[in-house]
Amino acid sequence: MEASHEPRPYPVVILCGGLGLRMREFTDGRPKALVQIGARPVLWHVMKLYSHFGLRHFILPLGHGADQIIGWFERYLSMTTDFTIRLSDGAHTFHTMLPDDERGWNVTFLHAGKSTETGGRLLRAAPFIEEEHFLATYADGLCDADLGMELDQHIASQADVTLLSVKLTSTFGILESDGRMLLGFDEKPRTTCEINGGFFVMRRSILEEIQGDDVILEKDLLPRLAEEGRIQVFPHDGFWHCMDTPKHVQDLNRIWYTGSAPWKLWGG
Repeated sequence: MEASHEPRPYPVVILCGGLGLRMREFTDGRPKALVQIGARPVLWHVMKLYSHFGLRHFILPLGHGADQIIGWFERYLSMTTDFTIRLSDGAHTFHTMLPDDERGWNVTFLHAGKSTETGGRLLRAAPFIEEEHFLATYADGLCDADLGMELDQHIASQADVTLLSVKLTSTFGILESDGRMLLGFDEKPRTTCEINGGFFVMRRSILEEIQGDDVILEKDLLPRLAEEGRIQVFPHDGFWHCMDTPKHVQDLNRIWYTGSAPWKLWGG
């Protein structure tokens, strides 16, 4: 898949303020967004995926672990590039550079509060969204979908929201039998059921319909918009993986260390 080298102006809101209760023992005090896949936080992987398609303006509505997420970005240059520091005045000289796409990143850190729900976090981002359309996602899901094509489909449509739909994978193996004879196994097959993959494109105008911090995107806003015929889907049959449990983290790390992670669409 070819990269979209030209930057696109649409901002990406990444909802990364959750506590991650099901992973509390695993995160060891870190916010879920900073759980590492390889040597980088999952949040970085999500940003690199969008950056591959020229989407490099990020808005992070922060909650739990806000200081840790901000601190990681403040240290990012010193952690990833060679540099010299002059102790007399603290001046830095950097000898290596970030990748081309990352040099174009603009990251807005938004203190959205620890108790603000997902819809409320989108509303808090409204003052920083100037374009008619914006993208939104969570900091705990990865895929190899063409997010640039999803954006183009949305802009060309009349929909208020476009969401990535993915096929649900069964958590159980399926048996194929004929009477009492077992014919075979199908280990954790994909089903015909589709689920919300968590990668959205939205019209800015829908933010005016969010009434406050307690609005839950998935329970309050999206179901109503669907009933009103205002949501379209962007079907994706490729790779998609969430990161909700410690096992998911292990799975994603195992895939990453194979050297051929499907979501790694960028080079280098």
